[in-house]
Parts: sequence; structure tokens; C-alpha cells
Amino acid sequence: MNYCSHCGNELQESGAFCGNCGKPKLAKPAESASSESSAQAVESASLGASVQSSESASSGSASSGSASSESSAQAVGSASLGPSGPVASASSAGKKKFWIIGGSVILIAAASVFVYMFLNNPVKKFEAAILDQNYTEASEIYNDGINGNLEKEQEAEDFIVAEIERIKQAFIDNKSTFEDASADLETIVKVEIMALEANAALKDVKELDRSRTAFKEGEELVQAKKYKEGLLKLKAVIIADRNYDKAQDLVKQSSEDYKNEIAANAASLAKAQDFAGAIDMLDEALNVVPGDTGVIEKKADYEKEHAILLEAERKKKMEEARTSQLATILSAGIAIQSDEFKALYPDMIQVKVKNNSDKKIKDIVVSMLGFDANGLPVRVRGQFDFSDGAIEFIGQGENVNIVPEGTFGDNSGWSLDTDHGIKKVLACVKEVVFYDDTTWTNPYYEYWIEKYKEKPLESTI
Repeated sequence: MNYCSHCGNELQESGAFCGNCGKPKLAKPAESASSESSAQAVESASLGASVQSSESASSGSASSGSASSESSAQAVGSASLGPSGPVASASSAGKKKFWIIGGSVILIAAASVFVYMFLNNPVKKFEAAILDQNYTEASEIYNDGINGNLEKEQEAEDFIVAEIERIKQAFIDNKSTFEDASADLETIVKVEIMALEANAALKDVKELDRSRTAFKEGEELVQAKKYKEGLLKLKAVIIADRNYDKAQDLVKQSSEDYKNEIAANAASLAKAQDFAGAIDMLDEALNVVPGDTGVIEKKADYEKEHAILLEAERKKKMEEARTSQLATILSAGIAIQSDEFKALYPDMIQVKVKNNSDKKIKDIVVSMLGFDANGLPVRVRGQFDFSDGAIEFIGQGENVNIVPEGTFGDNSGWSLDTDHGIKKVLACVKEVVFYDDTTWTNPYYEYWIEKYKEKPLESTI
């Protein structure tokens, strides 16, 4: 077992230095063995000399001295050879230390040169400014040290392209927040290098962020059974979103629940004769589940029922308006004054009006429609009317003085053009003015004109 001569630590077989103090190996046992060998050699030489002395005094004395000296010299020589191994190891260790220190100095110098070159490279400065989101500094560096140098411009553009892709992918992989990704891309946009690409990436990032938000909100809403709102959110999830497939599954599941809910609510409204409300609800549902045949068919059913209801209500209101008129038409037709001298005595539309009110009528306004022998509408032209005439002819009656329950029109009318072609006339009082200066507008007129104007008689009577 060998031990360090400096610190006494047990030495390992490998290595030229002590693992504890780091000094060259000088093993204690090796030195002790050398010393003992030398002592034994001296002792052996002395013993040999004594024996020889007793055998021969005169000649033995010289031999003894000679043997003793020789043995002693060998012992000394043996002792001197002991330290030769450790001295050689120390020399080798010194050389290694020299190379280690020298190599370190070279590495430090090389690193310093690299750092210096890095710090003074405009492209590297530009990249650092971009990463720090300092677009002002980045623009200045580009304009001062890169612009015009095609090689450096290409390096800068390559960096920007790679950085855009890195930022976008990091956001897609959920390794960065929307705020960080958008801030990084906006920096590149402001630098105005590869701005189109940066804007496109920024648009994609924003769209993906909206999609993720829509998925989260939609999932929460359908779980709360707010199907309409939840479905609209889930349908906003884009294909590029990793939640897309899950969103589609939720849409499929929730759509059925939503349609069942809508069908029940619409049926309740229809039962209460609120077909308009039921139809509006189904229209709204078609915005959420467009093209759904079940919803479309149910809406068509309610529309038919609604139309029947509306027509019944319309007829009821029209009849109420007709029977409550303050002035009504008793008769209407063509009065022929002369068969030979129509230019002097033209045909007239003659309308007989009755006052159903308790007040005296001063003026009247009458609407008239003319039809030919086939019951088709005719454009009506008055005497000396050089226009094309009108489908609805409005006749004014001033100072007619119709007393309550009285009539007007037996001996008066509105003159027509010679070739009027009218065979049948329909008329309705549109408005009257009483002597107390109040005016009554006939509510029945709107129903009447809608029913008869520009329509053949056989389809209306």
C-alpha cells in the first residue's frame, strides 16, 4: 500500500499526482524499503568483515575493509536510486500544468475575440434588438449597418423569417401567451422588414386566439344548457385550432338538445295562437342550425297556420270597418247622357253616397275603379284629360250637403272621356269633411283598394 509523502493520503495506482493535495506522487513505503535495504547491506558488510578478521588478521583486515567499502557503496547506490521515480513524475506534472494554463489562456483569448466580433456585428445587434422588442433600435441598426449590404440583408431577412415561424409555432404549441406572441410580431411589423409575412402571422395568431376563447366559452355555455349561445361560439372554432374536433363533437351533441328545446318552445307559442312568435323562434334556430330539415318543415307548418289566422283576422277587421262606415256607397255605374252628342253630353261615373253619421257632410272624396266588358281593369280618363288616365280615379265632391241619413249623387257625376270603354264601376268613400270642420278617413278604404285595384272582377267578387 502506497501513501503520499506530502500529506499521507492513500495513493491510487493511476495518475501522477496525489488525489488529496495535488502534489506529485512520492510514496513513503518506497523510501522506507530503500533505506532498509541500504542498512541491511551495511550490516551484512560489517558482519562479513568480523568473520574474516577472526580467520585471518593480517590479510583479512584488508579484505574486510575492501568488502565493507564495496558493500557500503552498493547500499548507497541503492539508496540514491530510490527517489528517481517521483522526480520524473513531478517533471511530467509540471509540463501538464503548463499546457493546461496555456490552453486556458488561448480559449479565453479566442472567446474574447468572438464576443468582440459578435458585439460589433450589425446583424447580431439587429437580432438582439428584435428579441428585446426594441423596434426603434432595430430599425436604426438595419438602416445604418445592414441596408445596402446584400449579404447582411439576406442574413437579417432569414432571421426574421425564422423568428416569425418560431413565434407562431410557439403560440400554436401553447409555449407562449397571446400577449407575448402578438407583441413580438408587432415589433417585426413596425420594423417594416418582412412586414407582410409578420402581418399574416399576426392575423393567424389573433384568429387562433379568438378560436381558443370561443371554444372555452362555448364549452362552458353548453354545459350550462345555454345551447344557442354555446353553439354559436363552438361553430367559431377554426380547423387550425387543436380543439376543432372536440368542438365539432360538442356541436353535434348540443344541436339535438337545442332543436328539442326550440321545438317545445315553438309548440307552446303556436298553441297560444302566437304563430308569429313561433316562426321567429324557428328562424332564429336556423341561424344556429342552418339547413336543418326538421326546423324548416316545422316553420312551414306554422307559416300556413299563421296565414290562415291572419286572413281570418283580416276579414274580421275588414267587415268591422265596412259595417261601421260613416258614409257608404249605395250604387255606382255609368250614366249615359246622350248616344249622339257625347262631346257635349259625355258619359259620367255616377255614385250614390249615403250619410250614416249624425252630422251634416260638407265635402266628399270618392275612389272609383273601372272595368271593361270582360271584367278587366281599365284606366279611367276624365273629360278633357289628355293623360293616360289612372287605374284609380279620385272624384272630389264639394258642398254636397248630405244631411244625416241623407243621400247624394242621383243627378250628378264625374264626366268621362269619349272612348272610356268602361262597363262596370266599383266605388268607395275615401274621406268626408263635416260642417264642424272635422274629417273622417274611411278605415274600410284600405281593405277595399287592396282587394279590387288592378285585379279582374271574377277573381274578387
